[in-house]
Formats: sequence, C-alpha cells, structure tokens
Amino acid sequence: MVAAFRQEPYLWLHLAGLAIVPLLLDLCLAGLATADPVLPVGLEMALISLVGALPILWMQWQRPFYIFSLGIVALDPAVLTSNQRQMLSLMRSQWVRAANLLGAGLLVIFLWQLYRMAPIAATTTPFVGMARPYGLAIAAMAFLGANLFTQVPIMVLRVLLASPMDVQTVPIYPVERVKSDFWSVGLWVKRILPELQVSVPGPMIQTDTVATVAHPGPQSSATSRDVCPPEEASSPYEEVEPQDFWE
Repeated sequence: MVAAFRQEPYLWLHLAGLAIVPLLLDLCLAGLATADPVLPVGLEMALISLVGALPILWMQWQRPFYIFSLGIVALDPAVLTSNQRQMLSLMRSQWVRAANLLGAGLLVIFLWQLYRMAPIAATTTPFVGMARPYGLAIAAMAFLGANLFTQVPIMVLRVLLASPMDVQTVPIYPVERVKSDFWSVGLWVKRILPELQVSVPGPMIQTDTVATVAHPGPQSSATSRDVCPPEEASSPYEEVEPQDFWE
C-alpha cells in the first residue's frame, strides 16, 4: 500500500515544483533592488510578507490545494481511488499544517536576507529605472509564487513519507466533501493522466513437475543412454582431419 502511495504520478509532478522556487526568489530579489526605498524597511517587509505568504498559508490551513489537478483541469472526486482519497486525509492532518507554518516562517527569514542583498543587485536588476512601488509589486508576486511552490510540496512530502502504520489507520476521505474542503481552479474532468497499474508482489506459484523414471525389469536394464539421449550437435567440420599449416 505504501508503494502505491509513492508511485502516484500527481505527487511527483507537484513535488517537482520545488525546482522553480529559486527562480522566483531571484525575481523577488530583482524587484526589491529597484530604486530606493520609499517606506520604512519594516513596513515594506510586512507588506511583501502579508501579500506573499499569508494567502498561501491561509489556503493550506483552511482549504488545502487539491493535488489531483494540473493547470486548469482537476480530477473529478467521483473517479478517485480509495488510495487517492486516503492521501487527501493525510494532507489535512495537523502535521501538514505545522509544517506549512514552519515553511512560511523560513521563507520570511529568507526574504529578509534578500532585502539585505538588494543594494548589491541594484545595478544588475532587469528593472533598472522602474518606480519602487512596481518593484515591490513584482517582489510580492514572486514571493507569493515561491510560497505556493514550497507549501504544496511540503504537503506532498507528508504522503510520500507515510509509514505502513499511517496507511493502515488513515481514513478514506468522503467523496462529497472533496470539492468543498480542497481548493482547485478550472474544470472537473474524468481523466488527466494515464492510469497507473501498480504491481504488488505476491507469493510465487510453484508447479510440481512429475519425473518419470524407468525402472529396469527382470529382463531389461536401463542405462543413461536408453533414456532420451540428447542429440549431439553436428558440425560440417567433424569429418575433416585437422591440417598442420606449418608443414
């Protein structure tokens, strides 16, 4: 059962979203490096943190991201398997909420480090000459994306790290509550990715082979040559005498 969880393609697709986080943080740094601050440092940090971190954290606490979706399409809850609905139960656990809170806090600390590095990047930012409010807006949107692509993989990791005991005890999430308890945008469809056939190793089946042994009677004797002697491989060079090429 744990293997079925770890072979779910939707989990790995969303876990791969971590790869875009460094790019979004670079974009956030580029936005912070535009022009000179017009507001106090603490106020600018508070604005970017509220816009970039709070909405994603609230979503993960109230209506977590619906993992069985890609872009503008989402898998209809009616076609989810029992394993997939168990994954939804794990994603609404207290462990995930605590991990999301910790992840948001670490990103805010990293944002502060980016803010301190902004003067160094002031001459290399692609937004040179842009007004400070626009730069802060770019930084806030990039920080929002960084939070989204960090918080969702945190939720995915909870499922991938599930132990056999978790899998046995976690309840199956009710189908009728999926749309109201999880956040998704786009159309509900019956199928997005090809169905994955999970192979579960089972006991090996041994077939008994009955060997027939010819017991010699009183007037006959069995030798090893009497019982189906194997055919000897013939070669066109068998009758040819070897030649000594050195003669």
